[in-house]
Amino acid sequence: MKTGRARMRHKNRRHPGYGTNRVYESSGPDGKIRGNTHQLVEKYRAMARDARLSGDQIVAENYAQHAEHYVRLAGYLREQEAQRAAQANARHGGANKSNGSNQSGHAKKRHARAASENSSKDAGEAATL
Repeated sequence: MKTGRARMRHKNRRHPGYGTNRVYESSGPDGKIRGNTHQLVEKYRAMARDARLSGDQIVAENYAQHAEHYVRLAGYLREQEAQRAAQANARHGGANKSNGSNQSGHAKKRHARAASENSSKDAGEAATL
């Protein structure tokens, strides 16, 4: 008999979707090429450069167009990830806003209070001089 754990395995898995690390299988002129968007761009650019050096401008342009397609796809995926991050940030009430500091609210107040006390001490010392 199966245990409950076997039935629960799939529930915590992320769906593959169209992430930047997704592996694509590109059907180019010379056969299939596999890799993520960045790898495919580099491969097609290298193949375009090689074709251009060998004097075949038509094949070089074809490879360049394949590379451009994956550049656009990578840009689209980056935009989608940024939108998802903004939605997640808004959904969590902006608690994860990055302002260059990882301090909690209490630590920020203590830091601000200490800074104001130091500045008032400096002002008092300057007045006595």
